[in-house]
Amino acid sequence: DRGEGNVTVKDSTINTGVSKESGRGSPLMYSTGNITLQNSKGTSYVSQIACIEGKNSISIDNSQLVGFGEGNRKDGNKYVDLAGIFIYQSMSGDADVGTSTFDCKNSELTIDSSSSVYKEAPMFHVTNTKANINLDSSKFNFGSGILFDISSQNQWGSTGSNGGDVNLTTSSEELSGDVIVDSISALTWNMKSTTFNGAINSTGNTTVNIESGSTWSLTGDSNVTSLNNQGKIELNGHKLLVNGEEYKG
Repeated sequence: DRGEGNVTVKDSTINTGVSKESGRGSPLMYSTGNITLQNSKGTSYVSQIACIEGKNSISIDNSQLVGFGEGNRKDGNKYVDLAGIFIYQSMSGDADVGTSTFDCKNSELTIDSSSSVYKEAPMFHVTNTKANINLDSSKFNFGSGILFDISSQNQWGSTGSNGGDVNLTTSSEELSGDVIVDSISALTWNMKSTTFNGAINSTGNTTVNIESGSTWSLTGDSNVTSLNNQGKIELNGHKLLVNGEEYKG
């Protein structure tokens, strides 16, 4: 299924799995190429909303999509690919190694509240790949409290070098939830006209750039490597460490 072709879908309803009893491993979009979705809606009744593998892309505009966030790959008895959006490099040869791209504008993405993993699945999960993620004027609904999980999974890549590396740009966004970055992963987050209510739990290399007009309101103690604040940070009684030093504002 090695792709790298281009697919554009407009003004459509797309569903995978006709019920909750079928559809595992069948996200609404699985990209080993370049997929563009516009003015559409759909439900993935078991799986993620979207998956990107390797040097490929998905672009969503003005669409309302629902997934159940369940995985298809187990480590022991536990699925390790739970997510609304799952971005990874499988190393199976299905997709070239490179930077994945996910764009979402004027859309609403939801992990269904009746999902068996509603309280577990992060909205975004990135592992064993680099990714550029651009979110603009969109809404994300999920129940785990984890907005981003950027971390290694031992099902893909080589131990010690299989983390995620994300360049995230958010524009005109209101986002809530925690961000996890493990010790071999990295995140650069550029907040533009963004309000973020959450904590960043990072043991990896994490840079946060808060532009004028953006606000980070902490909901828990947080740790980043580098901080450029031209906007507003509300500590709310929590501790923020920047490269090991406590941020005082």
